[in-house]
Amino acid sequence: MTRRCLLLALVGCNQIYELDPTTHRDATGPDAPYRCTDAAPDLRGKPVLIADGRDAPRSYSISIDRRIAVGLRSGTLFEGPADAPLMTGALLSPAPALVPGSPRLAPEGDELFVRYYDPIATTPPSHIDRYKREGELWVRMATILTLNAIAPDLSAPTRLGAGPRRMLVLFSVTDMREFVETTLDQWMQVGVPYTPAELGTAQITFPNLTPDGLHLILEGRDASNLPMLVYASRASVEARFANPVSANPFFGSPQITDPFLVEDCARMYFFVPSKPGGLYYVEP
Repeated sequence: MTRRCLLLALVGCNQIYELDPTTHRDATGPDAPYRCTDAAPDLRGKPVLIADGRDAPRSYSISIDRRIAVGLRSGTLFEGPADAPLMTGALLSPAPALVPGSPRLAPEGDELFVRYYDPIATTPPSHIDRYKREGELWVRMATILTLNAIAPDLSAPTRLGAGPRRMLVLFSVTDMREFVETTLDQWMQVGVPYTPAELGTAQITFPNLTPDGLHLILEGRDASNLPMLVYASRASVEARFANPVSANPFFGSPQITDPFLVEDCARMYFFVPSKPGGLYYVEP
C-alpha cells in the first residue's frame, strides 16, 4: 500500500480533501395527516373553481370517498362525481309532488336526505325524507321527521360508524336543533336548541357537521351584521358544541355561504353568491 493510500485509510477522505465532516441524520418524514382540531382549519390555499355562477349548485355535499356529490340548482337536484360540475339530474322515485330542498348526502354516499314543504301554503309542517340508492335511482324509504317549521335547512348526517347517526336541523336563523337516529327512520331531538349567542354569531344559516359529528361549520353574522363563517368543536357527540371561532378563509373577503367541511377538515367547499360567483373548494 502506498503512503497516500495508507493516509486515506487512516484519516478518511473528508480530512484529506477538506470536506465537512459527515453527520448522519434521519430523513425528513412525510407530513403528518391533516386533522380537525379545536382551532379553525387553516385554509390559506388558492380557491379552486368547480362550477361558475350559472351552473353552480347549492347545498353541496359529497361522500367520503369522493365518488358522488349532490347539489340543488334552480329547484332541481343534480349529482355527479365530486369536484366536477354536477350535470346529471338525480332521479327520485317516486317523483316528488313538492320541490326538493336542502339535499344532504350521507357520508357513505348510498343515502340521501331531502327536505320538502309546500311553497304555496308557506306554512308548517315540513318533512324530511330518506332515500336509498338503487341502481340509477334514489328510492324513497321513509319520512324520518315532520317538523313545525317552514323550509328548514339540514346538515349532512354523521356516518354510521360514529355511533347513532346525528343531524342538525335549522328551524330558523335563531333556532338550530340536533336530532339523533334511535332506530331506522326514527329520529328524536336531543338537548335544547342552539342559539346564535351560544355559537358566537348573530344568526345561524347553512350548518354542516363533519362525518364524525365532532365539528361544525356554519355561516353566521358578526356584530356589524356582516357575513362570517363559524367553526365549533366538541369532545364527544353527546356534548354540546362550544368554543366557537371565526373560520373565514384567508384568501379575501367575498361573502361565502353553504360551507361544507370534509372529514379531516383539510378541504372546505363553499358557494360565492356575488358575481361571477360559483362553487369552490379551498385547502390549507
